[in-house]
Amino acid sequence: MATGTNTGCTKNSDCATGETCNTSTGQCEGGTTTCSGEGRATCSYGSACYSSTCQAPPAPTCENYNNFGNKSALGTTGPIIFKAATTSAAIDSFCDASAPKRVKITISAYSSTPFPQTAAELNGFLYVLVNGTTRTPVVSTSSGNYVVSGTNRERADIVANICVASSSNTTSLGYYFTGGNFFCFQSTY
Repeated sequence: MATGTNTGCTKNSDCATGETCNTSTGQCEGGTTTCSGEGRATCSYGSACYSSTCQAPPAPTCENYNNFGNKSALGTTGPIIFKAATTSAAIDSFCDASAPKRVKITISAYSSTPFPQTAAELNGFLYVLVNGTTRTPVVSTSSGNYVVSGTNRERADIVANICVASSSNTTSLGYYFTGGNFFCFQSTY
């Protein structure tokens, strides 16, 4: 079962320790195959625990990824995004009148280096629109929008805000950290 990169390996050194590159599929294989919890858990770096099995995060197949022109910024050594979820969607004063509905997306990631103490110090975290344009996510400074946990601050749960039209009920987004994986997310609200 594939357990490593979802950006495509071409040689064993592209994979985590204990894994090998299956060049026919472009996936890293080997390493720990069973796990408990979520995120990295006991999985090799670049994999995450999904349904008690170490697996690569979903391969990026969205238009955001297809139109993204800076794929060289991706890899398997930076923070790994393993989950995204729509937290809420509502019209509020956070957004302007042209796109008054604020959609909150919670992105969960782990890293081999400590995440910074505050969202203001977070570097290299980006999102990609459907047309491939890269932007810096807006993370509110309110409590609970940037939560770092773990003994070495290795996990971050980040609430990113997107402003959309009041009639909007779905948004396609791609998120990544420089040097990490690309994570496609279809938000329905």
